[in-house]
Amino acid sequence: MERSKLETLCYSGTGDPHAHHHTQIVIPFSGSLELEVNGRQSIIEKGSAALISQTQKHHHYAQKQNECIVVNNIPSWDSEAEVQSSFINLTSETLQLLPFLKHLSSHSSVEEHKLETSLALLGLLLPLPKTKLTRSAQLFKKAESILSNTPNIKIKALAEQLHISHSALHSLFIKHANTTPKQFQQSRLADKIEQLLISDPHQTLDELAFTLNLPDATSLARIYKRVRNTSPKSQSTFK
Repeated sequence: MERSKLETLCYSGTGDPHAHHHTQIVIPFSGSLELEVNGRQSIIEKGSAALISQTQKHHHYAQKQNECIVVNNIPSWDSEAEVQSSFINLTSETLQLLPFLKHLSSHSSVEEHKLETSLALLGLLLPLPKTKLTRSAQLFKKAESILSNTPNIKIKALAEQLHISHSALHSLFIKHANTTPKQFQQSRLADKIEQLLISDPHQTLDELAFTLNLPDATSLARIYKRVRNTSPKSQSTFK
């Protein structure tokens, strides 16, 4: 059974040594917990965390009450990359994010985009392995190329072409463009609309929509205004 991406767990007693086929981050929200990861022991409490790489053996000794935020298979951590140090201290920015993560983990029905954005931000704040950054950069370059050739592609279809999940695609764009895939796509569409209008100012919006394979002129105008905050036919835009 697949684990939830975000959980709140209370550890007790002594756990049996085990490993997962996914990465795991254990962040105490209250209390403390002694963990052993790959033969190294450390006590973690609020302000610290444990980064457990895929297949690393680990187990816990819980002598005190605790409540921990557990993140499974965070998209921004390449599962094949192993951490150099499993035990870390958290920054003040990460600590500020914890109450919201705990809130999300305690609700069974959470809007997917809120969860993805929160986990993407957590991934940026934590010292996750960077050994696969080149592969990540290559994926982003490929995503840019696809969006240039098919600017109105569905985000789900883009993820499928890259052979990654929707959440991994979201993290990819947050990491390399500091924006969501949808916002990036609409920005590129606005650029394309502007280029076409500059090359031929007499085109109608219906003709532009047809060229870009958009549903209609209304959809085109809506996208452009959302990005540029003006009408695509505004004369001031192209002076």
